[in-house]
Amino acid sequence: MFEQSFIRKLAMKNNLMQPLALGSFKNWVRLLKENKHIDSRYIGRAIYVSMVSLLFGPMRMYQRLRYQRTFENVRIRRDPIFILGHWRSGTTHLHNLLCQDRRFGYVSALQVIAPDLFYVAGESFKKLLRLGTPENRLIDNMSWSIDSPQEEEMALGNMSPYSLYHWWSFPQNAKEYFDRYAIFKDVTSEEIETWKKKYVQVIKTATFNMQGRRLVIKNPANTGRIPVLLEMFPNAKFIFLHRDPYQVFLSTRNLYKKTLPFSQLQEISDKQIDANILTFYADMMQHYLNDRRLIPPRNLIEVGYRELDKTPLPVMRRIYHKMNFWPFVRARGRIRRYLKSQENYQKNAYQISLEDISTVNQHWKFAFEEWGYDMQITNEE
Repeated sequence: MFEQSFIRKLAMKNNLMQPLALGSFKNWVRLLKENKHIDSRYIGRAIYVSMVSLLFGPMRMYQRLRYQRTFENVRIRRDPIFILGHWRSGTTHLHNLLCQDRRFGYVSALQVIAPDLFYVAGESFKKLLRLGTPENRLIDNMSWSIDSPQEEEMALGNMSPYSLYHWWSFPQNAKEYFDRYAIFKDVTSEEIETWKKKYVQVIKTATFNMQGRRLVIKNPANTGRIPVLLEMFPNAKFIFLHRDPYQVFLSTRNLYKKTLPFSQLQEISDKQIDANILTFYADMMQHYLNDRRLIPPRNLIEVGYRELDKTPLPVMRRIYHKMNFWPFVRARGRIRRYLKSQENYQKNAYQISLEDISTVNQHWKFAFEEWGYDMQITNEE
C-alpha cells in the first residue's frame, strides 16, 4: 500500500495526469499549432505529452486497424440519456446513481483517458493507469476508478481538436473553446458536421464496449448543444440539474484551482478564471433556457441538486416515472447500496464573501429567478 501511494504521488508530481498524453499525436501537434505557444514553465509537460503520445502510437494503430470498422458499424438502438447542467451542479452524483442500473451503459474513465487504445489495452497498461492516477477526484474527493462512468468530452478532446476541454490545457483560449464547442458560436456548418461525426464515434465505441446497452451521458458542455444533439438523437432523454448559484460559483472556482495545475500549458490569472466562470455560466444557461422548448415534454425533466441530495430515492423514482425507465424496483436495491457506500463522504464547504455575492447577483440574477433560489442582498446593492 505504501509503495502504490508513493508511485501515485510521484506520477502526479511528474505531470502524468496531463489529459492529452494518451491521445492522438496528430491531434496534439494540431493543437500546438492552433494555440501558438506554451509558457516556459510547462515546456517539460509538453515534452512529456509528446513522448507518451508517440510511444503509444503503435497500440493506437492496432486498435484502429482491428476495431475501427467494428465500432463504425455499431447500431445505436436507443438514443442516449443526457444529463445536463453546469459543472458542480450534482451531475456526477446523478450519473453514478443512474449507472447503478445495469440496463444502462456509460463512457468509462479508461475510454476517455485513452480513447484510441483503451479496447486493446492489457492489464499491465490498466495497472499503470491505476497507479498513475489519484484514488479520489482532486476537485471533491469522490472515489473513482478507470472503470467508472466519466464525461465523454475528454475522449472527444483526445481524438480531435473539437472539444471544449482543451481549455484545461490552453486556458488563455478558454473563451474561444467555449464559444466554438459549447454553444457552437461562429462555426461553419461543415465544422458542426465534423464535430457530430467525431461525437457519434465516441458514442458508438462506448455502446460496443457496453454490449449495446443504452448510454447515460453526463457532460455539462452538452447543456448548450441541445439543437445539435436533437439532430443526432431525436428521441434522447434529457435530465437537467440546477443548484444554488452561489454554491455553483464557489465550487466551479475550486474546480479550476484543483484541475489546472495538473493540465495547463499556459498561465491564467485568478481574475480571468472568475470572469470566465461568470460568462460561461450565463451563456450556457441562457442557451439552455432558449433551447429546452425543442425537447418534447415527455423527454425532459428538471431536478434541483438540493432535493436530489436530501431525498435521492424519491427523486430517482420521479425521474424513472417521467422518463419511462420503469420498473424502478430493478435498480432500487443497487442505488440504495451505492448511497450507503457514500454515507461517510464529506462535501467541500465554502464561505462566500460579500464581494462574490454581489458579483454573482449581478451576473446570474436570471438563474435565481428561474429556479427559485434566494438571492442575498449586500450593502453594495
